[in-house]
Amino acid sequence: MHTLIIQHISANPDKFEVVRQKDNKRTQAAETPAPSTFPVAGRPDGNLAQELRWYLEEFLGYPFHPETDHAENVLDSLRQWGEAAFNALFGGREGGRMLDKAIADGYQNLNLQNIIVCERNDS
Repeated sequence: MHTLIIQHISANPDKFEVVRQKDNKRTQAAETPAPSTFPVAGRPDGNLAQELRWYLEEFLGYPFHPETDHAENVLDSLRQWGEAAFNALFGGREGGRMLDKAIADGYQNLNLQNIIVCERNDS
């Protein structure tokens, strides 16, 4: 089993690094798009964080047109945000190599973890 840890850097809410558990090797910090600033089509005054809350808490109360279009836009934005975050973490050489090695024997051998670090000292 290969474990890769996606670790939040507390000094910056939008920066993360990938850590390979077996040797503690780290990628350079990568900035991912913030859901609070990520757009959703048809919602010029909204963002993904707000619209995802709507989707999870209110959409099922009225899952009919035109709200189904609204919901599709939220899901499309969520997919785009996820792809952007994945590319920020694994699209570069370091993160890409770590992922390639971790899945060389198949995805079933990959364990991804997310860790939030309260404090970090880069010195």
